[in-house]
Amino acid sequence: MKISRTRLNLRIVIPVALMSIASVVLSFVPLIKAERQTVLSAELQPTETQTNNASSFDEIAYYEQVAEEFMSMLPTDKRVIARLIDSVNHHIIYYETTESPSCYCYDLETQNTSVLFGSESGFYIDTKLLILDKIIDCRRVGDWAIFIATNRAPETTIDNAVHTFGLNLFDHSMRYIAVAAEAYFPNDTQLQVTRITWHYRSLFTNEDYYGTESTAYDL
Repeated sequence: MKISRTRLNLRIVIPVALMSIASVVLSFVPLIKAERQTVLSAELQPTETQTNNASSFDEIAYYEQVAEEFMSMLPTDKRVIARLIDSVNHHIIYYETTESPSCYCYDLETQNTSVLFGSESGFYIDTKLLILDKIIDCRRVGDWAIFIATNRAPETTIDNAVHTFGLNLFDHSMRYIAVAAEAYFPNDTQLQVTRITWHYRSLFTNEDYYGTESTAYDL
């Protein structure tokens, strides 16, 4: 049997093979480059959360600055109860230390002031009419501001010398707590109220004798 042999011309085969390999490699370069650009773009592109957080931070920082400027211009007879600044609220709540005091809400966004309670003729909490002389103390407890104020109503006696009541700092609703002879805050979460109670009338002198009872309200 005759075997035929074919000789390869290496001078031709090797360059052709190298050109084929180079062609295959070059065809993958655009794909690799595109994939890398996609990855880099994803890494550099801020997420929605990051964008929202940056926007929220800038807004809060702006209103904090406006609040500082407003508070610096308040007269000395005004007391700030709360500075409410977040993504929803932009308010400052403050009250007067003068006679016949009022309480106000300043909107940092609209720069408008509204009266929350007060006036010389008094104001109502439900059916209770309060005519205040002075606000002698105020304490913030969570969402509420609790006030102690002296009574200026015509029928004021030692039995009802002070009013105690609360104001919700966010929805501006109010609740009456008690009328008493005196009241104070023993700590940050309690209101102590002292009432005068009648004990008995003396058979010999026909005089009334009174005592006191104290009640602690958890705020």
